[in-house]
Amino acid sequence: MRTNVLIFAVLISTGLVLLALPAFGTVYIVAPDGSGDFPTIQDAIGFCTDGDVVELASGTFTGDGNRDVDFLGKAITVRSQNGDPALCVIDCEGSPAAPHRGFTFQSGESPASVLEGVTIIHGYGYLGLSIPGGGGVLCAASSSPTFINCIFADNHAGMTFDHAGGGMYIDYYCDPSLQNCEFRANSAYFGGGLAVNHYSHATLENCLFIANDAVRGGGVWGNSTAKLHCVFFGNTADFGGAVWNNGYNLDYSESCTYTHNSAAISGGGFQVEVGFGSPTQLVDSIIAFSPQGAAFGTNGVVAIFLSCSDLYGNAGGDWIGSIAGQVDLDGNFSANPCFCDVVAEDFRLCSDSWCLPGHHPWGCNQLVGAFDAGCGDCDCGGPVPTVPRSWGSLKALYH
Repeated sequence: MRTNVLIFAVLISTGLVLLALPAFGTVYIVAPDGSGDFPTIQDAIGFCTDGDVVELASGTFTGDGNRDVDFLGKAITVRSQNGDPALCVIDCEGSPAAPHRGFTFQSGESPASVLEGVTIIHGYGYLGLSIPGGGGVLCAASSSPTFINCIFADNHAGMTFDHAGGGMYIDYYCDPSLQNCEFRANSAYFGGGLAVNHYSHATLENCLFIANDAVRGGGVWGNSTAKLHCVFFGNTADFGGAVWNNGYNLDYSESCTYTHNSAAISGGGFQVEVGFGSPTQLVDSIIAFSPQGAAFGTNGVVAIFLSCSDLYGNAGGDWIGSIAGQVDLDGNFSANPCFCDVVAEDFRLCSDSWCLPGHHPWGCNQLVGAFDAGCGDCDCGGPVPTVPRSWGSLKALYH
């Protein structure tokens, strides 16, 4: 056990007085071999009080007490000691016959409940509150923890109906925050990477969704997320290669890059369902190069609003269907975004990209997409196609 101490120096008229005061929490160490202050992560959490920190030594954690770990409603931080998630791995060793996940938050945890700098692999989701899900993590029952710099890889929740959230399942009145997290090669029927359900919401900032797979929503499935500076690459689904949204609440994307996502039936980038009628909104974002499916797929007349966004090179079409009239309005356009190196997953922009500030054909001065310039000219720019319109047709768009 290690107790941190804060030393304060107070200068008073009679001289210098040193005060030693206890810090706000105690740091406990847990190691993969069972050494440290406690033999398992769950043992450490069970002993902690609010404000404490559980530090995980580098290595791979396995077995009971290091999987299916419950935060127990405590406002504590569990983090890797090194700070690098690649060096601190929770291997759930889950399967359909023996389901296990990494962590569970189901006791009203607040944003002060933090998981930071760890990788969760080989989880297999099982019964949560209402449907099987959450291969890597389950958030349920009004729990809203914070995830920072975590990786969720090769976790699964089943590919038959009602299995949700291969990497993470968020269910019933939850509002977690995910910052600088990565979801890679997870799968589920709903939301290969992440599923959000039953009056819940999630804020995703600087997150990556790569090569996740689902029937609906390869990267994300659900009813309300805010995605800020996120990248979705190579995700696949039947409906909504990157995202599936049912319109329950506003689904919002700002400065995101959606590229090379694929949908076998509808919506290479997004599938937006009629649902409850709340809009899907994209600002300063890119949807490009879907090998299957249009930028947006829908099952009816839905509310989709785009501004300063670039839709380009999607096999099923870009500005078509319910968004056809938006291509030359509100700064929207269609041009090759010019990524530096897709093969190397480098989605920074070439210096001649239309998506850079000041390069936009319609005068938007914001960066479009998740990343700024990162390489020289790629000679991939060019004139931006627009749709010829009469004055009467333009006026009709607003009615």
